[in-house]
Amino acid sequence: MSDELEPLRRDVLRASDHDRNRVVEMLSEALGLGQITLPEYEERSHNAVQARTFADLDRLVVDLPAVQAPSSMAAPAYRAPSVAPAGVPRMSENKWAVMSGTRVRGPIAVGPEHTATAFWGGVNLDLREATFLVGDVTLNVYAVMGGVEIILPKGANVHVEGVGIMGAFEHKNPQTGDPTGPRITVKGFAFWGGVEVKIK
Repeated sequence: MSDELEPLRRDVLRASDHDRNRVVEMLSEALGLGQITLPEYEERSHNAVQARTFADLDRLVVDLPAVQAPSSMAAPAYRAPSVAPAGVPRMSENKWAVMSGTRVRGPIAVGPEHTATAFWGGVNLDLREATFLVGDVTLNVYAVMGGVEIILPKGANVHVEGVGIMGAFEHKNPQTGDPTGPRITVKGFAFWGGVEVKIK
C-alpha cells in the first residue's frame, strides 16, 4: 500500500459558506446579464445554499462562462467606516414586534449581526440610508404569523437564505451588487407569515 494520499477531488472536497456565497454572487451576475431567468436564479441559488461539495457548486455555473472567476479571487472589498457618523444612532441587535409593529428608517449605523422577529406583528427595516460598519452583515429574520419587510440600498450584495414554512421568504428583485458594496446575508424562516427582501 502506498503511503501517499490520494489527490483530493472536487466531488469530495467540502465547500465553505464563502464558496457558496460566491456562487450565489455569480448567479446574480448571470441574472443581471440575462443569461438565466429569475426562476432559474431562484432554483440554482437554493441549490447553492444547500451544496456540500465543490462539484455540487460547479454544476450550477458550468454553463455560465461569462461569470466564471478564479477560485482564488477575493471577495469584493467594502471599506467600512471606523466609527458611525456623528449623531447617527446604532441599530439595536434585536427588533421585536409581538402583536404590534416596529420600524427602522433613516440614517442608522448597522453592525455585523442583527435579529428581527415578528410574532402576530410586523417589522419594517428600511436600510437605504444606513451606514454599514462592517463589510459582512447578517440579518436573522423570523416571522411567525407576522411579516418582516427589509429594504436594502442599491449596490448591496444581497444573499437570501431563509425558508418559508407555510409562508413565504422572498427576495423580490435580486440585482447584481456593487463590487465595493457591503455583503448582506438574510437568514431565518417564515412560519405562517412572510419575509420580503427588496432593493430600492
